[in-house]
Amino acid sequence: RLAAGTPAWLIGAHTLCLAGSFLYLLMSVWLAMHASVSAKAYEVRLLTQHVRLPVPTWTELEGARTYASSFEKVNTSQMLRMPFIMGKQEDVLGRGCLPGSSRGRS
Repeated sequence: RLAAGTPAWLIGAHTLCLAGSFLYLLMSVWLAMHASVSAKAYEVRLLTQHVRLPVPTWTELEGARTYASSFEKVNTSQMLRMPFIMGKQEDVLGRGCLPGSSRGRS
């Protein structure tokens, strides 16, 4: 609270500062709400129009599936392969350890 003998120009400046701070608060809340709504709308647009995830077909699902019987036909070195120690999986597969490979055992 200001004292009784305060000049009029100081009261005007005080009122102007209070009004400016209140308007700044209202504008920041308004812009924050606008940014939130805009971000959510753009997120929905991205997810529905730009970054549509592909849904696999039944053939692709069947091609990715493995059977337990195929594991039984694998060479022992492939079954007991230690990751990061024995090299990459492609190197082991290239040596013909899987039943479908061309250089595999008979």
